[in-house]
Amino acid sequence: MKRTVVLGTVLAAAWAVAGNAAPTSVLTFHFDNVAGENYTAGGTVLDSSGQGNNGYLLATPGVPTWLAAGQSGGAFDFTGNGTTSGQSILVPHSTSLNPGSGDFAIALWIRTDHEYDGDILRKGSTGTGSTWYKLEHSPSPWNDRMSLNFNTTGTDATINSQQAYNDSQWHFVVAQRKGSQAQLWIDGALDGTAPVSGSISNTANLALGSKDTLDDDFLNSALDEVRIYGGALTAEEIQAMYYPIPAPASVLLAVLGASSVGYLRRRKTL
Repeated sequence: MKRTVVLGTVLAAAWAVAGNAAPTSVLTFHFDNVAGENYTAGGTVLDSSGQGNNGYLLATPGVPTWLAAGQSGGAFDFTGNGTTSGQSILVPHSTSLNPGSGDFAIALWIRTDHEYDGDILRKGSTGTGSTWYKLEHSPSPWNDRMSLNFNTTGTDATINSQQAYNDSQWHFVVAQRKGSQAQLWIDGALDGTAPVSGSISNTANLALGSKDTLDDDFLNSALDEVRIYGGALTAEEIQAMYYPIPAPASVLLAVLGASSVGYLRRRKTL
């Protein structure tokens, strides 16, 4: 069974057991090259969230290389130099991608390489609006740290990861707003927080792999399983998304309860 299918089952059970409603996905990219997708210039990357936020691959600035074996199924490999050349996936502006003053979360897998200054995901900038959100790798050239930046109408939030990532390994990153706190999670653990207030809303396009204007901050890493939620994720949900299936018993017990752990063990044998 594909890991993303099992993951959906785990999260659904987690939300049901906890009595919480699942955060609404407003963008979901699996990068699995399924029917309806075309990974050449002018082609489409399908959004599986149901919100219609499809991505588009353009000859300029360039099309990232599709990998058949990513973190889960396919992935895209970006080979940008940070400034003058690279690739991008463009998602046209949609109000569903504007979080306003509410909670939201960006969750994705990144296979990190040495980076000059790469935008992983960005909507809005100084050239396209006064507020924005972005997740970045190596915000200071060559420092290879993860960075969350929420520029709002109130208190802006910037969090840089405690360590650098350039090991050519897959890492799970969540950048989210939860109430008055911005949070950066890496590989299932909370890495940093910052206060945040105000709202984020603009008419900019969203881009993966470059600045939203498609002319700078080109990424030099691979991406897989990119999601944006219209709500914050709990610690248990983040850990369930990160840990392999079956996850450590302590995590599953916290997320699902003992009875559901038994169910998952039975499913693994099928």
